[in-house]
Amino acid sequence: MKILKILIIEDDESLAKLLKSYFEATGQKADYYTDGLVGKRIIEAHYPEYDLILLDLMLPGKDGLDILSDMNEENIQVPVIMMTARDSLSDILTAYSFGVYDYLVKPFTLKNLSSKIKALRREERAGSY
Repeated sequence: MKILKILIIEDDESLAKLLKSYFEATGQKADYYTDGLVGKRIIEAHYPEYDLILLDLMLPGKDGLDILSDMNEENIQVPVIMMTARDSLSDILTAYSFGVYDYLVKPFTLKNLSSKIKALRREERAGSY
């Protein structure tokens, strides 16, 4: 199976480091940034290097929805899983309308995140994503 290169944009550095360590322990590659503006610049500079973006909604510099909007305007086609504490139906539907692949409410388990990534990989192999 292909090794994924994952970009994590998460302002909680301890969570970002945990995710990076977890993915690297499973044989994937991961980078993280804690500022939305820096994350957006990394996306633009390294597209299409990343296979998946894990994106927080509430970030310093530039929030997750603004990053998604910019990605849409620039036709950057990378699956995004939104990770956020915001759990209202309105927030969830807004994120989907901006094109996220999935929406994960914090706190979440690594097992839950992994299952979403496995589902994404199955869809990619099937050509449905």
